[in-house]
Amino acid sequence: MRKIRTFQSGPALSIERLEIIHGEPANSVFISPEHQEDFVSKLKQRCPQMKIEGSIRS
Repeated sequence: MRKIRTFQSGPALSIERLEIIHGEPANSVFISPEHQEDFVSKLKQRCPQMKIEGSIRS
């Protein structure tokens, strides 16, 4: 997972998005949760092996 900033069109309405990379071969999904830090914290509890690139903080 990593934080990205993009104007690319997509279902996530914000330009402040999280990219979740998963599967083999790697696929990615862009999401824009309202409370990113809370979302990442809860996801990390459910998936402790998750890797985060960089900082999620705003």
